[in-house]
Amino acid sequence: MIRYNIEIGKYIAKMTKDLTITTDISIPPPPPNRALADGADWVRLEGAVCAISDWREMYMQHISGDVIVPDKVLMFKRRAPMLGPAHRHGRFVLIIPIRTRADVIIDQTFYRIGPSQALMVFPWQFHHFANFEEEDLTWLFMTFELKDEKQIASLRSTPLTLNDQISQNLITLTEIYEARDASVSAVEQEIRLRFGLVLQQLQRQVQRQIKPFSGESGDVRSAAVPHLSLFESVARYLLDNMEEPVSVDDVAECLAMSNSHLRERFRKQYGMSIGHYIRQVKMHHAMRLLSTTDLSVAQIASRTGFQSVYAFSRSFKRETGKSPRQFRDSLISE
Repeated sequence: MIRYNIEIGKYIAKMTKDLTITTDISIPPPPPNRALADGADWVRLEGAVCAISDWREMYMQHISGDVIVPDKVLMFKRRAPMLGPAHRHGRFVLIIPIRTRADVIIDQTFYRIGPSQALMVFPWQFHHFANFEEEDLTWLFMTFELKDEKQIASLRSTPLTLNDQISQNLITLTEIYEARDASVSAVEQEIRLRFGLVLQQLQRQVQRQIKPFSGESGDVRSAAVPHLSLFESVARYLLDNMEEPVSVDDVAECLAMSNSHLRERFRKQYGMSIGHYIRQVKMHHAMRLLSTTDLSVAQIASRTGFQSVYAFSRSFKRETGKSPRQFRDSLISE
C-alpha cells in the first residue's frame, strides 16, 4: 500500500495548476504505397476491425451493477495546508491524502484522515480542514458532477480505505488526466469511465467497512454526554436544534462552559470560530434545501432556525452574495 501511495504522489506532484494540458504526438511517416493483395484480404481486414470490441463497451464489462459515469471531472492537488474560509459549492469532492494527516470537518462530523484513506464531500456540504501534521503535504482532490447522487449514497459520511486495486486505478487515472488532450473527446470519456470505476470500487469497499457515527438524524446522541469530544457535542446540539435560533451562549450553557472558554477551545482545536461554524452549517443546510427541494424560502427559513424570512434572506445574502431566490434561480439556469 505504501508503494502505491508513493507512486500516486509522484504523478500528482507533476500536475500543474494549468489544467488544460496538451501533448505533442510524433506521427511516424506512412509506409510506401502498397495495395492490398486482393479484395478478399480487404474483406478479412474489415471483418477483423468490426470484430474489435468498442473500447467503451469493453470497459463497461468490468463495471458491475449500475454504471456510474461522473460529469465534468476536475483533478487538482494541494501542496500546502488549506486554512482559509470554509468551502461551499454544488459539486462532489473526493479528498485523497497522499502525504500528511489532517482533520476534516464535514457538516456535523469530524474525521482524522491520512494516506490510504479518502473522504467524499457531497454538494453543499460544509467542509473545513485543520491540524495538518506537516506543512509539506500532497493531497489530491477530484471534483465532479453526478445526475443521481443516490448512485454513490453509501460514500456519504464514511471514511474510505484505498486498497491496492483502487490505488492502482488511481495511478492510471492520474497518468491519463495529466497527459490528456482536452480536444480529444474520447480521452475525456475514458477519464469519466475510469473515475466511475473507482467510485464503484469504493462502494464495494464500504460494504466491507463498519460505518462510523455519521451525524445523521437517525443516530442521535445527546450533546451533554461527557465522553463525546467538544466538536461532537457542539455538532450534536446544533443538529438537534437546527430549527431553532442557536447562539454561542446557548451551546455554552448546554455544555456547562463559559462563553469565552468555549470560544477559545473551539478555535484552538478546530481552526475556526464556533460562531462561524454555526452560521456555515445553517447556511449549507439552507443551500441543500434550496437545491434539492421545492420548499418555499419561508419554509426553509423556519427549518434553519430563523424567526423571519427577512432575517434569513439578509443572512443568506451576506454569506453567499445572493438572495435565496437568486441562488435557486442560478441552479436552474446552469
